[in-house]
Amino acid sequence: MSIGDDTKDIHLSGGVGFDGFVDDGLGTIGIGGKAFAIGLQWRGFEDPTKGKPVEQARRAATGARADLFCLRHGVQFGLGSKGMDHRPGMASLAAFLADTIDGNWIGVFKVNEGGLYYVAAKDGAVLPGCDRFFNDEEAALAAFSDLAFVYEWNHIFAPEEWHEDAQEAKLEEILRARKPATKLRSVSSTGKITKYGIAGLVVLGLGLGYQQYQDYLAEQAAVQAAILAAQSLTGRKPPPPPPPMPWEGVAQGIPALFACVDGILDAEIVIPGWKTETVSCHNEEVSLSLVRDGGTVNWIADTLNRDGFRPSINPNGDSAVVSWKLEKAPEYPKNLETDSLRKIRRYLYSHFEELFHGIALSNGTRTEYYDTLNFAFSTSYYPTEFAGVLAEIPVFELSKVELDIMDMSWKIEGKIYEQLPLPQKING
Repeated sequence: MSIGDDTKDIHLSGGVGFDGFVDDGLGTIGIGGKAFAIGLQWRGFEDPTKGKPVEQARRAATGARADLFCLRHGVQFGLGSKGMDHRPGMASLAAFLADTIDGNWIGVFKVNEGGLYYVAAKDGAVLPGCDRFFNDEEAALAAFSDLAFVYEWNHIFAPEEWHEDAQEAKLEEILRARKPATKLRSVSSTGKITKYGIAGLVVLGLGLGYQQYQDYLAEQAAVQAAILAAQSLTGRKPPPPPPPMPWEGVAQGIPALFACVDGILDAEIVIPGWKTETVSCHNEEVSLSLVRDGGTVNWIADTLNRDGFRPSINPNGDSAVVSWKLEKAPEYPKNLETDSLRKIRRYLYSHFEELFHGIALSNGTRTEYYDTLNFAFSTSYYPTEFAGVLAEIPVFELSKVELDIMDMSWKIEGKIYEQLPLPQKING
């Protein structure tokens, strides 16, 4: 049995999604003459020390290049984009359903001829990745099956042949008894997002940069005075100054991530006579890994060279690497505050679990001055989808971003740093 055909009061509109999150680029559904937002990024609130709910939502929206957000107080927040036809004041369909249906539930609803809306909520919260539109019934069934047979559900709304406990339902009937309470609002009064989607971080840097420098000078003067005082009392030489920290002069992680993804997506990967295997970004440089498929090195140059752009071409037998530099991203300053790697490790495991993504963490280089935590993960989404999570890390270096052309999967690697307390000793 198929989902009911009575969809005359339902229509769809859409646009380009942000950070590659929404299937089929559809961002709104019309029900009974009212437009509802779908395809939001749903995230849980952190502990209160991270700020008020609205502050956490705005900060996450900035990192994810989102224009809009909505709050489900005490539960979670959602991020939206004007590029998907989301607008201030528009109600979230997933939130409306979560407020209306009791218990844990999952549903697939027909919203247009051949179009299906997939949504699920557990413990009162819309599950991440479960506020989506599908043109293809098989894809919708696959997404539904991933969760339907894993958890215990109080309600399952889907074609009866999809699950033994499924019941068919129409959105208009479910939503008839209530009015939506969760609506989108602008991230800022202007709604303007910076090129890299981190306006909040940039403004913070500009506002505090001068004061941080003055504090640094005062701190160095105090340290020097203490050293001289200790030397006069003990007759011993002061300890050598600490070495440069590994993040000094390194591109800031979030701007580097957006620059790398943009650079990879802009790369020309169709080169006659050559097969592109991977496109990667490292140290603010994009590289194509090519394998010969009947062409010559001259064909690479003929395809890629143009006015103002002549990448480096390095052939090696039947393979070649083509590379070019990106514009430099902002660098980390010398004097900044890091966070505990133990705390960051717990934070990453928790947030990636909520996103249903794995992440590999391993210990890196440790000295008496700093410690390092390596991270790596793979995803089929654009890596910028994870910017909101990574933006909470004070200092991280992006080691590599790689796109495998064969299966369009991404690999991201990086290093997180913690500055350790300076050794409390005076050498003789």
